[in-house]
Amino acid sequence: MKTIKLFEDYINSSTNRIHTLLKNMVKMFQEIFNGETKALSEEELNTLYLVELEGSFESDPFEKNLIMNFSDNVYYYQVIFIIKVEDVKDNEPIENSYMKMKIYDTEGGKLLREWQSNLKIKECTDEEINEEGRFFVKVKEVEKSDDNGGEFDFIENFIISKIATLKEPLDKKYLNDE
Repeated sequence: MKTIKLFEDYINSSTNRIHTLLKNMVKMFQEIFNGETKALSEEELNTLYLVELEGSFESDPFEKNLIMNFSDNVYYYQVIFIIKVEDVKDNEPIENSYMKMKIYDTEGGKLLREWQSNLKIKECTDEEINEEGRFFVKVKEVEKSDDNGGEFDFIENFIISKIATLKEPLDKKYLNDE
């Protein structure tokens, strides 16, 4: 008797892959801001507080996002990390995303500054998780003139450095007004 084996490639849906990535990122950010991993220094953890973290995994069929709300003693920050379903193909790695950041005055809730950009992302491999000891995502900002430039950085470092850059002119103005 002859046995025939049939093999079929399993294609994980784009929506499912995005959902898995964002759920892993929620867990990653919770661990980072609870001090369970050493991804951020104590100084960084003491200056920027994670207020709320939520993801829209099912509601929008065209894009999925994470909304992260942070605060410090002066400002309130909202960071929205977005992946469009149309940018995720077959079983290829997820590479394209989009980020928006907003800075608000904590007293009046007034929008003070806003930034948005396309990002390239790299999700860690199983080998990198074993080396690093945690799940991570690396990102780099896509420049309008050249999407190949720049270095990839851990997303948490990218967010903190981008917030620092965005609030620098606000801090100068705040100090001059006093």
